[in-house]
Order: sequence, then C-alpha cells, then structure tokens
Amino acid sequence: MTAAHRAADAGFGYLQLDAGPETLLGDILSQGDAPLDDRMELPVAVVEAVSDMWPASKPLGVSLPVVDANSGGLKLNTAFEVVSQLETAGCDVVVPIDAATGSRAVDQKGASDFSDDIRNETGVQTIATAATSSLDKINTLVATGRADLCTFTRMPPEI
Repeated sequence: MTAAHRAADAGFGYLQLDAGPETLLGDILSQGDAPLDDRMELPVAVVEAVSDMWPASKPLGVSLPVVDANSGGLKLNTAFEVVSQLETAGCDVVVPIDAATGSRAVDQKGASDFSDDIRNETGVQTIATAATSSLDKINTLVATGRADLCTFTRMPPEI
C-alpha cells in the first residue's frame, strides 16, 4: 500500500498490479482445483487496499493470466467473473496476459483476443498485448473496440 501512496505522490498517472503468470496473485487465481470464491479473497483484498490508497481520478490496472488451453491460467469464462469482482473492488483496467505454456494451435486465442472478449463481455477497459510489429493491427484493435490501449511484445515499427 505504501508503494501506491508513493506512486500517487510522485505523480504517476497509472498503477498496475501484477497478477499475471508466475506471481503470487496469479498463482492463487490459477489454482483451478480451489473454488473461485476462495481464490478471489486475497486478490480482491489487495485491489481494495491499493484502490483506497490510489487516487480515484487515476486508473488502477490488474494483469491476469488467461489461457485458451488446459494449462496455467484462468479460462476465459472464469476470467469474466474474476474481472467483474476486481472491478467491484476498484480495478479500472485489465491487462490479459497469455499464460499458455506450450505451443499454440492455430485456433487458440491469444492475448489480444482475450482483451477483446473481456472488454466486450464485462465492459471493463483493457490493454491488449499484441504480438505484432504492425501499426495497422494495433490501430484495428483499438478502432474496432477490441482494446482500449495496446502494448507491443516486439519492437514497434518506426513511425
């Protein structure tokens, strides 16, 4: 909580909690054998506590591990419920992180697809991570309402 307060005092305009793959919060959320309500206790408590320290006028984001396979993250339908609960706790923006550990089949979704689904199912703003160096793809993700903001996994092209 102290870090959130210091970030606000330093003038940062955005704060993101990391609940992605291989983090304490991400690991707790990804424990598929435990009931979702039990898995949500700590992440909700953390978001509420940080939200109380962070100015309401500035967005608070949370990254989440999402998968379209049977490994290491939240299935999409579960992610919808997690996002809804985190929004209630004070989360303004979600950053879906592709938590797939193996090779991807052609028909499997990736991070930008998860962003699209989460944004349009829950209404919560998203930041999509696009595995592209194409400005056209990035512009398309935002212009078509599939994401509110995009980040690159590779070096962006020269403008």
